[in-house]
Amino acid sequence: MYDHWSADLASVADYYPGGMMMPGRNTEHDWSRMGSQTQQKDDEIYGKGNTYAFKYRMEDARIIRFFSPDPLHFKYPHNSDYAFSENRFIDGVELEGLEFVSLKSDPKNPSLVVVPTQAGDKDYEFKHAYNAAMGAKVDVVKADNIMQLNNYLAERGMKYSNIYFQNHGTYTRSSLYMKSGTTYNSTKMKEMSGFFSELGSYVKPNGSIILLGCFSAAPQYGGDLFIRTMAKVTGRTVIGNQGESLLGTSLYSDKPIGGTEYNFTNSYFPMALKNAQKWSMSDAKGNYNENIGDLKISNNGTPTTDSKLPMNSPSQLKTDEK
Repeated sequence: MYDHWSADLASVADYYPGGMMMPGRNTEHDWSRMGSQTQQKDDEIYGKGNTYAFKYRMEDARIIRFFSPDPLHFKYPHNSDYAFSENRFIDGVELEGLEFVSLKSDPKNPSLVVVPTQAGDKDYEFKHAYNAAMGAKVDVVKADNIMQLNNYLAERGMKYSNIYFQNHGTYTRSSLYMKSGTTYNSTKMKEMSGFFSELGSYVKPNGSIILLGCFSAAPQYGGDLFIRTMAKVTGRTVIGNQGESLLGTSLYSDKPIGGTEYNFTNSYFPMALKNAQKWSMSDAKGNYNENIGDLKISNNGTPTTDSKLPMNSPSQLKTDEK
C-alpha cells in the first residue's frame, strides 16, 4: 500500500515576453514538450525554447514574430501580418496563431464579451463599446459564429459567470446576431441545439448569457419565445433587451444601458421608446420575467438590475410555440 505520491515536476521556467526562456532560470525533463502559453516547443529549429508550434503557424520567440503571415490578415489591416499577440504581452495571450485574446477578467467572477471579428477596425460601428470592453476587467473574444466561439471556449477550458454578446440586435424577428449573414433565431437554435448546449456548458450553473443588442427580447418580434428558447437549449439564464441599447463608452461603468425618452424621441423604431428600459429574463426551466428593469454592467462584468415583476412560470405565458 502506498501512503502518498510524489509529483514528478515536468518543467520550471521563466520567460521573456513572447516565450523565449530566460538563461539559467529553467529546468525540464527531456520528455517535456510544452512551454510558454502551454504551446508545443520545436527545439530542433533554433534551440531550446526558441520556437513554438501554434495551431495555425509557428513563432520565433527570440524576435517575437511568426514565420508566416496571419491567416486572418484581411480582417486586421491595422496589424502587422507577423506580429505575435498584437504586440501585447501583459493583459492577454496569443490564440492559436490567429489573434490576441484579452485575459483581464475577475478570477472569482469572470465575464466574457463576444464581439465580431471586425471589431477594432477603423470603420467598426461599435468602436466605442469595443474600446470600453477592452478597458474593462473582462475577457474579450472575436467570433463570427457559434462554432468559432465554442472552439475558443474549449481552448480556454474555463467557465464564465457571464457571457455577453456585444453587437447589433434584430427586428421583425428577435434573434442572436453575431455578424452579417450569421443570425440565430428560435428555429435555428433548436436545429443547432448541440452547439448551444455546448455554449451553456462554459457558463457557470448560476451564470447568465446576456444579449446586449437591440430588440433581442422585444415581444412584438417574438422576443419572449426567443429568450425562453435560448435559455432552454443552453441550460442557462438568458437576458435580453426589449428596446434599444446604448452601447458606447459608458457600457462597463455601472450605468443604465437602456435608452431614455430624451435619447429616442426621434427613433426609427416606434417601440424603442416604449421599451427602452425594459430587459427580460428567462431561466432554463422556462420561468420568464418580462421586465427586470434596466440593465447595468460593472467594470468587472457583473450585471445588476432593479427587479420589477416576479418570474412567470411557463404555464402562465401565452405562446405560439408548437
